[in-house]
Amino acid sequence: MSVPTREAQASRRRMASSVSLSPRPATRNRAGALFVIAALGFQMLGLATPVAAAESAPAPTANAVPNDPIPPVTITLVSGGGSGSIGIEDPNVTYTIPSREASGFAFVMTPHDAYGAPIAGTRWINTTGSNTCDQGCSPTGIVSHYYSRFTLPAGFSSPSIAIDVRADNAATILLNGHVIGSQADAGPSSPTANFMASSTFPSADASFFMIGSNTLEIANADYGTADGIDFK
Repeated sequence: MSVPTREAQASRRRMASSVSLSPRPATRNRAGALFVIAALGFQMLGLATPVAAAESAPAPTANAVPNDPIPPVTITLVSGGGSGSIGIEDPNVTYTIPSREASGFAFVMTPHDAYGAPIAGTRWINTTGSNTCDQGCSPTGIVSHYYSRFTLPAGFSSPSIAIDVRADNAATILLNGHVIGSQADAGPSSPTANFMASSTFPSADASFFMIGSNTLEIANADYGTADGIDFK
């Protein structure tokens, strides 16, 4: 996960703050990025007064011009760590297969010959790293749940999400349990090939986001031969 941002003048840990000032709201949605979260609560909107001179500086007047607010922050989550080698664990993605009582970290896999190329900056992953029928694969249908997490600070505003996904066979995207979108069913008799081209699902519903830990879930239904997902 990469979080490019500009910190406020006061020293503090990234993505955390005790500042009680109300942020000036700003909104920007960008379909190409996974998360665009505007006007985070840790931005400072005070005067451009040096910290050392704060005690002797006069009180701000109604005509004071505030500093520019911190620009929107983008958090990007990608499968396979973006550049992981075949067969290694993805440290940012875990999985569960409830019907088989299996869980653990996802693995970077060798894509099946039928799959499209990975989305730029990603790797195909599944639950074992195999590109043959494994524990996440079943001709009668089985669902593997993949999870990737990120953290939002108190005071964040105007959140949005847009995710590109490819799946063998069909993915449903959820944020904190709320469905964002689903690929068309790709069962044994379906002509749909969700592993060839990306599906994009956006949402700007602020009620789907929460302060602290947030969970992006991809529930992938598989119907045999091989299984895997690729997302950004």
